Amino acid sequence: MNAPKTYAEWSKLMAIFKEQKSNDEECLAAMEKGGIEWTAGIAEKMTQQAYAVIESRLQAAAQSFNAELNRAGGQEASIVKALTNVRTRFAMLQRFCQLPVFPEKVRSTLSDVLNRYIDDTQQSLVASAREDRSGKLAHLVKSNSLTNYTQSYTPARNIGSSNDSSGYGNGQSSKRRRVLF
Repeated sequence: MNAPKTYAEWSKLMAIFKEQKSNDEECLAAMEKGGIEWTAGIAEKMTQQAYAVIESRLQAAAQSFNAELNRAGGQEASIVKALTNVRTRFAMLQRFCQLPVFPEKVRSTLSDVLNRYIDDTQQSLVASAREDRSGKLAHLVKSNSLTNYTQSYTPARNIGSSNDSSGYGNGQSSKRRRVLF
C-alpha cells in the first residue's frame, strides 16, 4: 500500500482499516508514512472518520473477545489467550490513534477515548471475576490486565531451529548438561 497524500487516499485507507478487510499492519504502516495538509475542512472530516474507525474497531474487538471467552469454557490458557488477543487489538488501535498526520490534540483525544474504554472494560472484567469463588479468574484478569496493551507483543520464537543448537531459542549455547534417555 502506498502512503496516502490526499483526502481521498486517506478516506480509502481508513475505510479499509475500519472494516478489517486487509492486513492491518500493512495499512497502518502506509498511514504512518502518509501526510496531508491539515486544513479546516479536511480536519473535521478526518477527525470524524477517525472516531468512526475507533468505534467500529472497538465494537469488533469486544465481539471477538466475548466470542473467545465463550469458547474458552473456563480453561485458563484460553482465557489468557483471549485477553492477549484483545490487548493486541488495542495496541493496533493505539498506533492508529497516534498517527503522525493527526495534530497533537486529536491524537490525545483519540487516545483518551481508547484508554477510557479499556479502563471501563478492565473494571467490568474485575467485577465479573469476583463472582468466581476459587479466585483463579480474578488472578488471571489482574495478571493479564487489558491496561497493559502498550507492552509490545512478540511472536513466539522458533525453538530448536537450525541456528539454535541449544534448544533454548535464544541463539546462545548452554553449559548445562543435557540428559538424554
